[in-house]
Amino acid sequence: MPSQYNEEVSQARQTLSRKLQLHGYCVCREALLLLDDHFRSYYAKNEYESIEDFITKLHRTITFETHDGTSVISPDLAFTIVQKLCNQKKQTSTQRETETTQEGHSQQQAASSDCPETVGIDEEDRVPSSDSLTVRVKNVECDMGQEQQQVGNKTSSGTACADKGKSDVDFKVHYTFLYKRLISLPIFKEHFHLTTLGALTASTQPSIRCICYGLLVKDVSKIDGYTLIDNTGRVPVRITPDTSFRNRLAYLNCLVLVEGVYVNPDDILYAANIGLTPVLLDPIEDKTLACQDEKMIIILKEIYMDDEDICKAVDLLFTGYDALAEPPLLFILIGDFTRHPCRPSEMKMYTKKLMRSIRACDNLKQSHFVFIPGKRDSCIRLQDGEFEENKAMPKVPLSKEQMPVNFLTLSGFENVHLATNPAHIYVGDRLITVVSHSYFKELRNNLLHDLSDRNEELLETAKQIILSNAHLCGGISKIYPNSMNLWHRPDLLVLADTEAFGNRYDYSSGKQEDTSFMTLPSFSRQSNQFKVYYLKSGDIDDSEVSVEAFKEIEELTLDDSDDDDEPTDTNSGDVVVLES
Repeated sequence: MPSQYNEEVSQARQTLSRKLQLHGYCVCREALLLLDDHFRSYYAKNEYESIEDFITKLHRTITFETHDGTSVISPDLAFTIVQKLCNQKKQTSTQRETETTQEGHSQQQAASSDCPETVGIDEEDRVPSSDSLTVRVKNVECDMGQEQQQVGNKTSSGTACADKGKSDVDFKVHYTFLYKRLISLPIFKEHFHLTTLGALTASTQPSIRCICYGLLVKDVSKIDGYTLIDNTGRVPVRITPDTSFRNRLAYLNCLVLVEGVYVNPDDILYAANIGLTPVLLDPIEDKTLACQDEKMIIILKEIYMDDEDICKAVDLLFTGYDALAEPPLLFILIGDFTRHPCRPSEMKMYTKKLMRSIRACDNLKQSHFVFIPGKRDSCIRLQDGEFEENKAMPKVPLSKEQMPVNFLTLSGFENVHLATNPAHIYVGDRLITVVSHSYFKELRNNLLHDLSDRNEELLETAKQIILSNAHLCGGISKIYPNSMNLWHRPDLLVLADTEAFGNRYDYSSGKQEDTSFMTLPSFSRQSNQFKVYYLKSGDIDDSEVSVEAFKEIEELTLDDSDDDDEPTDTNSGDVVVLES
């Protein structure tokens, strides 16, 4: 009996570990013991409906009630999670008792009075106020520490360089996560059947008509050779002129559905149809944290603080929003923060100017500021002592030596976050995912099929690939690192491509019921342009710091000593920022 009990406990812990991995968490052994003991004790009391219910509550606790943005659950973090989950259970039971006690009183009060105003006040009291809107930044797991990243080897790819064993495990976990969701769709339950590649190669039938789901990659040993990969194996794919594509643009290194005929003697899958799957991710649903009032989120990319003109534009931008009666809720500032790679101490000299511009705006003390490193902000030290940009993804947060945020925190700005690249930002019931790397350049290298006639189709296809594959490397790499996964459907996806320059790549699609998607202009290279996202409606506006404001400030500066002419009375909120 003891051995059987120990075996059951071990299997239960392995199941919990796999479930947590499918939701993007890495758990060490001691942390797993704490979480498993908590789950089994409360599951026995019917406090959790299932293991999925427990993981959902765990995820919300990490996101909204802890200040830890990592995907690695350490023993200390596990202990904090268990404490908070226990407190939630106590609060829930206390609330139920209070509601039960007050129910009889409310009924008596309603019977004795027909006053509708009382009911209205009670309803308003139960609605969460917008002032208590929660903002949390979840950093992704980085394979290399910051010290290793600065002295590490250069990489030629924009994706994380991991050993083959880890990348295989990451792919299997991610594929299993999507495959289970795919086969749960009604169309595959009632009408069609997915066939694994292992079942094809093990079959003795001469030919099999099938639908397979896998990663389509290039076979470098053949000129027109392609391979489909899933958890059970790999099969060569033949694409002919008769092959039809469900999407007007198709790319390699994507998880796709391939319909065709597998010929056993040739060991080739002849593709008849190839297409992306629908989006399989669930949105974040926590309506108790919903935004009641419209809030602005300001998003900028490439703020070159080593350029004096850009420093003036940044001053004007923050001054303009500081003058508003209700300032923006959140500023997302994405690198690069200097025009050329530089040492951390040199970068600090320039980013201090950014800190001073923000610190001068007292009305922005309640706003949140998220700093995300750009392509050249995370440098590597070469053997000759010089610094060069690190192309590996993901990128660790900027250090305080690079971004001296203590200048802000000591001045009363408490909501300052140093985030990884990519980063996931939870604002109430909204999820904003931000990634900055050369996505479109690498995507073009993997073009498989092109019937597009509008530039917008490229940008919509990029959005569809990332969401359908639930991965920020979808379409650009056959390595799917766990740190670049999407575990929930974002409400806003920000693709701050570092090399997509010009109006051709300027794109915004604001949709309240769907994922809003935007690329970002360069604040420094494209006339001080940036984007404004409205949290409640999901709308996106193109904005810029106006040239007229520059001229007017210069005139006021020149005439500052002249008392004969009074300066023109202007509204800084209207002059500094133009929105179209």
